[in-house]
Amino acid sequence: MLLILFTVSYVLEKLHQIQIQSLSCFCVFDNETKEDCSFQQRHTFPGGHIEPHVPRGPGSAMRASRLTVLVVVACVVLVPAVRSDGDERLIGWLGEVERPETRASAGGLMDVDGDGTADTREQWIEQIATAPRAYVWHGFMTHEECDHVIATAEPLMEPSGVIDSKTGAPTIDPIRTSYGAFLPIGYDDVVQRIEKRCADWAMIPVDHQEQLHVLRYAPGQQYKDHHDAFGDEVKEKISTFDNGRQRAATILMYLDDVEEGGETVFPHVDARWSATADKTGGGGDGESPNWSQCASRGPAVRPKKGDALLFYDLNLKGEFENTALHAGCPVIKGTKWTATKWIHEQPYFNPKRHEARCADDGENAAQCPGWAERGECDTNPNFMLGTTTAPGECIASCCGGVGGRGRMWLDTTKAKPKTKEVCDLCTENVE
Repeated sequence: MLLILFTVSYVLEKLHQIQIQSLSCFCVFDNETKEDCSFQQRHTFPGGHIEPHVPRGPGSAMRASRLTVLVVVACVVLVPAVRSDGDERLIGWLGEVERPETRASAGGLMDVDGDGTADTREQWIEQIATAPRAYVWHGFMTHEECDHVIATAEPLMEPSGVIDSKTGAPTIDPIRTSYGAFLPIGYDDVVQRIEKRCADWAMIPVDHQEQLHVLRYAPGQQYKDHHDAFGDEVKEKISTFDNGRQRAATILMYLDDVEEGGETVFPHVDARWSATADKTGGGGDGESPNWSQCASRGPAVRPKKGDALLFYDLNLKGEFENTALHAGCPVIKGTKWTATKWIHEQPYFNPKRHEARCADDGENAAQCPGWAERGECDTNPNFMLGTTTAPGECIASCCGGVGGRGRMWLDTTKAKPKTKEVCDLCTENVE
């Protein structure tokens, strides 16, 4: 705005100079006569000279008049920008974006479910925080997609694990008390649509994604303060860190409404709300905060069926983002269902989707018997056996099938029920 005013001032001054030159009178006198003239250029001739006459008084008055006009214009233009929080926003003045009154028209109608027609439900993207960079896509998934993911994952639920900061190995910890299940990349048409949508939003290809991780939180269950990206002390201990390198972004999808609690919060001391975010948490009067005690610690999101939260685990320099510290607050009333996509900075290898059967994967078949004999079936069951929904690479070798060197290498007394179920595939094939 100031740049515009300076430009107007400069143009007016130039116009003023041109006008004065065109209206200047000339003083004609002999060499002995003097008049009160301002001499800009002198033309001499025998016996006298002619000089342009620019009166001083009127020019100064004209400049003062133009200055007065500029001051008035500045007041008219700039005063609306000085407002209280309740006044109309001057969009863009503080970097904010327009929030349309009609939510459904905010992002337009999009074909989210892939049926070839635009969806009619309300959809818009809202920036929740500037530190970290966090956004909510309201209406990211259809209710039918949410119900499908829950129904598919529920039979596979088992206690959720974490990465041990001391050893870098997966483990069960009281910090995370939910139940979860993984759905393989491209598991079905619905999962494929969700994965493509996540890639388009984060602007990172699908092959950088981990498997879809579906979580269920009962009342009292939570995931305490943590980072999704790996700190220096952890990534050095993770043997598979080179697979995809660092986690760059997280997309958290809410599959059902939660009656009370269960918010996602960014509690870091340097976390900052966006100027356009709804800070009330859906307060009944639209003004009073309506967060649980856990969610009152920083920028937060209330679970709503079909919404999704995107935040970046790395900053714009590709460095660990401290303010991406977040927590899944305790559920107070109801059940919380979520689906998480962790997205890496480099392509991430996931086991290829194939039919669950008593066989070793073709790419690793030659190595599976040796791995099984060295105890990998017990120490690395997710890769070797997997589950009936996400089968592993060496089922036959671990479960005594063809190529398993005539024995069951899996210790069934210590294996999880979901792992032991995989070996039933080999038992069923025995005549």
